[in-house]
Amino acid sequence: MYFSHAYGYAAAITQQLRTPKGRADLLEFIDASSPTFRSTILKPLKRSLLHELIHDTASFDWDHDIVHWQISSLQQFFADHCETIPKRLLRDTEGNRDRLSDRLERPLAKLVDGAFYLLFGDRESLLYFNQMIATKVQSLTPKEIPQMHRPGILPRPTYIPIWLKKAVFHRDKGCCQLCKKDLTGLLNPIAESELDHIWPLAQSGCNDVTNFQLLCRRCNAKKRTEGVTSPEYCAYW
Repeated sequence: MYFSHAYGYAAAITQQLRTPKGRADLLEFIDASSPTFRSTILKPLKRSLLHELIHDTASFDWDHDIVHWQISSLQQFFADHCETIPKRLLRDTEGNRDRLSDRLERPLAKLVDGAFYLLFGDRESLLYFNQMIATKVQSLTPKEIPQMHRPGILPRPTYIPIWLKKAVFHRDKGCCQLCKKDLTGLLNPIAESELDHIWPLAQSGCNDVTNFQLLCRRCNAKKRTEGVTSPEYCAYW
């Protein structure tokens, strides 16, 4: 992971998610008609909607530097992600701008992975993010998404990947995020854990990987159609 720029983008997105104006600005980057959006809301994929949002916001910033040929800042950005700009591209020409824009995908991919890692660990930001995505899902109909039961309501995924179960389990430290009950099986061998949608499907939630948390069966049943999670984390010492 590379975090030199990831912290800045993760912090900026978190702050925007916490205000109506910020969410409106972020929604400009989300196209509900795109095949990527429609496949990602239906089933958990490793490339999430949050990955796409980080990529598009960062790409917007760094493409601006390419257009205005701010080559020193671009060189530093590449170097911070262990990449280099070939010398043949350092001359300011239209063709080199296009080639450099293509080359930009390498450091961008590393930035996106780092920022996603930070944001995936912040369940409260994920709650705001999925609440925002729900405003897009609300506008969709069964005519556009045949799997929908009714307008704005997505079905549960038929399969939850093992890699996602492990990721959520370890992020949430093997305990229910509402009542803090141990779900590792070490303290309570019959503890029953469930993956819950942070922002409920009944409220136009989606099946993006960012919309899952670990709950015990009792809390999951009691939560019903509320969008709720815990902002608390355990200290290392």
